[in-house]
Amino acid sequence: MSALQQLLGESVMGKGEEPVPVESFAGKGKVVGLYFSAHWCGPCRIFTPTLVKFYENLKLQEDKRLEIVFLSSDKDGPAFDDYWSEMPWLAIPHGDSRKEKLSQKYKVRGIPTLVFLDGESGEVITKQGRSIVKSDPEGDDYPWATLNFTEVMCGTKLVNSKKEEFDATEALDGKVKGLYFSAHWCPPCRTFTPHLVETYNKLRDDGKKFEIVFISSDKDVDSFQDHLETMPWLALPLESQTKKKLELLFEIDGIPMLILLDENDQLLTQNARRAVEEDPDGKEFPWLPKPLSKLGGDTFEALNDDLCVLLIGQEEDIETEDELREAMQGTAERYFNKEGAPSFFYGSADDAEDVLHSLFDFIGIKEPRYPMLLCLNLPEQWKNVQQEISLSKEVIEATLSKYDEGKLEKQPLRE
Repeated sequence: MSALQQLLGESVMGKGEEPVPVESFAGKGKVVGLYFSAHWCGPCRIFTPTLVKFYENLKLQEDKRLEIVFLSSDKDGPAFDDYWSEMPWLAIPHGDSRKEKLSQKYKVRGIPTLVFLDGESGEVITKQGRSIVKSDPEGDDYPWATLNFTEVMCGTKLVNSKKEEFDATEALDGKVKGLYFSAHWCPPCRTFTPHLVETYNKLRDDGKKFEIVFISSDKDVDSFQDHLETMPWLALPLESQTKKKLELLFEIDGIPMLILLDENDQLLTQNARRAVEEDPDGKEFPWLPKPLSKLGGDTFEALNDDLCVLLIGQEEDIETEDELREAMQGTAERYFNKEGAPSFFYGSADDAEDVLHSLFDFIGIKEPRYPMLLCLNLPEQWKNVQQEISLSKEVIEATLSKYDEGKLEKQPLRE
């Protein structure tokens, strides 16, 4: 059984009466797009005609072997049928369990989403298929092979505020690298940039081998130059095509974003912005991932990825926050760096009141009681809530053991 068959099954729906074997569009040199969409979704209806044009254009080119499979979030069969009639490609039947499994696998948070897969290996080429459709409408870069950072930057020129040019490979060699996606028109960017400048200068003054590359979303050269003049680091020229490749490589969907790579161009974190805000003096640079994190404003970002385990107390219930951390530390370290491991958080409900209020409202916890152990898997739409627990390592270990054994009760997000 091929990799695509393992993902999609033996067959999918075609426009004829007979099902279409998945094996017929799998294979070397082929690309398969999974199109998560729905008729009721306004942005979907706007994007679908563009995707149809893109698909039909590539179908006319013999060397571009693309197939697309529609995975519907429509509310009923007739809506699915009506919407699919506008599409020239294949589909998973409405209500088929494969749609939910694939949504969870690729962590689809919203629609429209277009995921491109390698037709032979089934590996993800990019989850930013929409960006490819817009940036490469003729398919010139087909099959959009996944490059690593080193390959993307090879031959790229960087500039500084004085408009001096530097070879990217030479300028970044042997350094921890920050990729700063930002723009002058973006208020949060203008707020964060001065803080990043301060941290950067401190680290450089301390002799740290650290360089930042500004990757601009400014709309004209003057805005780009104005923004760059506030920065002591390097930048991609505004017209550089490397920007699109980096946005696809790191799946950039908003700014400001600061991504950190190590000296060997391996990803350290996609959220270095938070590290800078929490550690402006750079005492923990290069901010390596930790097995256990404190509840904070960015907790919501982590909640979108797989299972999260939260241990929450109140100041009047515990002598110090250290008790929470100590109760969870051992378990978090045991899971750290394991494939598919949960993310672990601890903290006081009083300190994280804004974050928890919104979260509890969303998942239907109306009267929280502490200490609380919350296991939450938003992609799979379930939770496990234990309230007024004994604050001990044993309780946490027992809960995670049940999860590992498939015995943990999975309660619906909202009763």
